Amino acid sequence: MMQREHMIVRRTRLGHQGVAYVQQRLADRGALARLLASSLPIAAGIVFTYPVANLNEQQILELESGASGGKGTVSVVEGHVREYLARHADALVVMEDDFSDPSDPLFRERPDEPVFFHPGTRVSYDPGNDESGPYGDVYWYLTHLDTAPERVDHVMGWSCGHFFTGVFTRQPDGGARLPHREFVTEGYLRTLASQTRAVILDVYDAEGYLVWVPDAGELEAWPQAGSVRD
Repeated sequence: MMQREHMIVRRTRLGHQGVAYVQQRLADRGALARLLASSLPIAAGIVFTYPVANLNEQQILELESGASGGKGTVSVVEGHVREYLARHADALVVMEDDFSDPSDPLFRERPDEPVFFHPGTRVSYDPGNDESGPYGDVYWYLTHLDTAPERVDHVMGWSCGHFFTGVFTRQPDGGARLPHREFVTEGYLRTLASQTRAVILDVYDAEGYLVWVPDAGELEAWPQAGSVRD
């Protein structure tokens, strides 16, 4: 059987265009994302992605558009999620779900899924009855016990429709207790935001991930390059 070749992707900084993208995306999403937008020094941070090596600079900076899977890859970022979780006993990766609502049947049918909620902050529209109403925020999470590749892929997959907002943070109080299927307060979300080590967003029409980190020290924790199967 012929061995499939690997495609090399390299960490590429995105400059002020990347910063503007992060600011806009966070401001348009749920409660945690908006707290990140208002409390983190976004403009002072570093934004990067892992585009395929044959893209030119102009194509790399076209952050809104995809290219049928050819502009960005997710495996390097998912691999680093596993590394971060394994490195810190109190590590927590929280992912904001832009499509689910706490009342969705999924959360009754699958009670073991790692999730907590926040009261309604956005408005949904049901064209069937021409009504609008508030809906809550859903947050999936991973801890240091969730480093298996299939587990990370499963949980990140649940939280990633077209939009994705993930946060590298730490468990409050050293992880003495994590909320599970509970509604958390804005104060709890502020605590998570205050411990942010990295923010991950969808990019290239959800074909890849973009990462924001607060400083060069956090940047160096991320791989400079990686390989993924084509």
